[in-house]
Amino acid sequence: MLSIFLILLLGCGISHTYAQNTPKTIPAEFSHIDSKNAPLYLKPLITTIHQSLTSSLFTEAHYQDDFSLGFDISVAAMQIPESAKNYTSSIPDIYINNTTEYQTLTGTGIHNPVTIQQPTIYGGTSTPLFVVGQNKTAKSLASLDGKNIDAIFGLPIIQLSLNLPIYSQGKFCAAYYNQGDVSLSFLRVGYNQRIDKLIKGLLHDQTMAIALHGSFNEIKMAFGDSIQSNFSSLAIGIHASKKINKSFMIYAGFQWEDIQGGFDGARKKVNGQIDSPYPEVRNNEHLQFNFMSDNSYKMILGLKAKYGIIDMFTDISLASQTMINSGFSVYFFRDTDFY
Repeated sequence: MLSIFLILLLGCGISHTYAQNTPKTIPAEFSHIDSKNAPLYLKPLITTIHQSLTSSLFTEAHYQDDFSLGFDISVAAMQIPESAKNYTSSIPDIYINNTTEYQTLTGTGIHNPVTIQQPTIYGGTSTPLFVVGQNKTAKSLASLDGKNIDAIFGLPIIQLSLNLPIYSQGKFCAAYYNQGDVSLSFLRVGYNQRIDKLIKGLLHDQTMAIALHGSFNEIKMAFGDSIQSNFSSLAIGIHASKKINKSFMIYAGFQWEDIQGGFDGARKKVNGQIDSPYPEVRNNEHLQFNFMSDNSYKMILGLKAKYGIIDMFTDISLASQTMINSGFSVYFFRDTDFY
């Protein structure tokens, strides 16, 4: 869990690691998982990080032709669906395509699957397997247990907001830490552009506004050459808002999301032969895999309240993991007559 904790810690912008405690290998519990099953086991967690990083990109579309500077603080909570609590675990090649000798013993009897359902990090207890391979040698296949998580907080978002006199708004956050072999970095850049003011006649209702938005996020982590990870996300979409009165407005949006990145970690070296049915584990190779997310699209519906230089907002997102996001903004130099 150390690697997961560090990713979450970095996203919060709170990192304090001493060089003398730099981990040289991945946590022991991950040393026996292979590169095919690891990204599937962690996929719901990566989805949580992915969805939280692409939240709070907008809370209205009524950007004005004035200048103001402020900051946003928000946090999201996700409900974990049952479909995210299990994944299809692959059996090592040595036990595949042998209908005569191959056997898998589970609590429900003897059968001959190529794959089997195991819990993700949000799931429950794994199913222990006993397999007999082509050479009739017996091996036990152990899978990681889940943490029995039904709901979880995402990464908190802290960002600067800069409103520009071209009916637009920029979002920015950056953090960097480097000591010895440890380096951690975070970058968040977003841009919102109101379009109903640029395209005459697009909207006739003066209480409404429409805008385009985009965002890029990147997290990097390295502990020398032993453990390295990078995660980046991209979101592009459209959103609109409607004033209810001077203090309240509703907003809604739709966006496409994507992630890139992966993990590379050294396994702990042991003396003698490692008893594992996975060749990469037996050979003590690095655990290497690309990150995967369950989410590609998100629909957002929210409510915003304005009082002077302070905005408060809350919204719900329909995505792979249903998400509620709440926070507040404080703006300086803002002409409240616009609002």
